[in-house]
Amino acid sequence: GVPDQVISWRVLTGAAVLSAATSTTDAAGTSSITFRYGTVAGPLRIEASAFGGAVIAVFDAIATAGTLQVVGSAN
Repeated sequence: GVPDQVISWRVLTGAAVLSAATSTTDAAGTSSITFRYGTVAGPLRIEASAFGGAVIAVFDAIATAGTLQVVGSAN
């Protein structure tokens, strides 16, 4: 990974609240945020992008009553 890079985060689909709209990579080149589901069950897709959108990762999850199932991520 590349240190000190700004990562932009956004919800593409679904109801969720992100802990931050941006984060910065650490010395190892990693970065993360947290999210909280809204009040509606269903699929959720979150995008992380770097280098002005040149690098994008998409994370999918599904909210059901009382459970969370991460169904995959695509880079």
